[in-house]
Amino acid sequence: MDIKQLFKLRGDKGIWLFVLFIAMFSILAVYSSTKSLAFRSLGGNSVEYYAFRHAIFLFIGLGFMFIAHKVDYNNYSWVAKWLLYLCFPLLLVTLLIGKDGRWLTVLGNQFQPSEIAKFVLIIYLARVISKNQKKIKTFKDGLLPILLPVLGICSLIILADFSTAMLILITSFIMMIIGRVNFKYILGLFTIGMVSLTIFFTWLLKAPDSMLIGRQDVWKKRVLSYKDNFFSTDKNNYQYQEKMAYIAIANGGVIGKGPSKGQQKNFLPEAYSDYIFAVIAEEYGFLGALIVIGLYLYFFYRCIFIFTKSEGTFGGLLAISLALSLVIQAMMNICVTVGLLPVTGVTLPLISRGGTSILITCLAIGVILSVDHYTEVNGPKKRKKQPQKKERDEPIKKRKLGGLNFGRA
Repeated sequence: MDIKQLFKLRGDKGIWLFVLFIAMFSILAVYSSTKSLAFRSLGGNSVEYYAFRHAIFLFIGLGFMFIAHKVDYNNYSWVAKWLLYLCFPLLLVTLLIGKDGRWLTVLGNQFQPSEIAKFVLIIYLARVISKNQKKIKTFKDGLLPILLPVLGICSLIILADFSTAMLILITSFIMMIIGRVNFKYILGLFTIGMVSLTIFFTWLLKAPDSMLIGRQDVWKKRVLSYKDNFFSTDKNNYQYQEKMAYIAIANGGVIGKGPSKGQQKNFLPEAYSDYIFAVIAEEYGFLGALIVIGLYLYFFYRCIFIFTKSEGTFGGLLAISLALSLVIQAMMNICVTVGLLPVTGVTLPLISRGGTSILITCLAIGVILSVDHYTEVNGPKKRKKQPQKKERDEPIKKRKLGGLNFGRA
């Protein structure tokens, strides 16, 4: 085997550049935002500790990405099927005995099973939708195989992590639209979802605290704060973390104060995680914040390109769905920071300090790169003709999937 070919990077070069730039930038951002944390928890003995730990996770994540992009993406289809079965007991154990119902501790390190479940579920849904294209318009064979695992996973996540559950629901809903699920079912699900959310939030705001379970008291405070402040100009109504984030963004101006020169990170809770975008805005200004947003949009644009040129339904749907989950998460985090959405616990992909989130994000991007690479390797000209079977997706003429052309099913 040629060693040079073994270690050669495959897939879209634009995505590789995006990952490398974001990874290097995130080390600077985490180093800057964790200085006060290091002083509080480590006594100032090592202000580089958290940045170094973050860099290690990024390095491991890049290794996962490299391995994932070398594997033919079709292999992830059957792996996801079995991993999904393991996610249900794992999430149940996390909900019952995990920290805040969200984290499990293994060998002294915490990890978030909901991140794993989100990743596995997206691959599984891409598998189901691609295999059931001939029956996708039906309720029994088209909608139910998609809806049941989504509801099952979300029901085990939503009590402890509402934002991740909503991210899964939004991504799954868009996948159904792209996958050509019957429009009347999509419309029905949308209506049921909106009515359910309206009823739930009305009850949440009106119910006494004694009736709230799990983290619903936290949700209530956040929603009330968002409702009171959205149309208000009274700065005294803002919660502490919101006020500190807005001050940081305002202090940044156009070009920012410079790397590590921001001051609000010393007062901002979760400055290295949920509110790291506010630190970026203060130190790199409006231009720096705009560049970060532009990078995520550029990544999504490259994934759309992979989606449109994919020769298979599974590969194209897999790439665009994983990209959607990452970009929607990034936009949710940014919208929370600038006050367009209520406070959530969603991190900024590849930039916020974390462990499970970084590793899973890198794996997801590795799978996207695998789709790009093996779409070219396993093109129609290189595929061997196989006898047609009832269980096999047969080649069909050009079809439209979510408004975009696909060549093979």
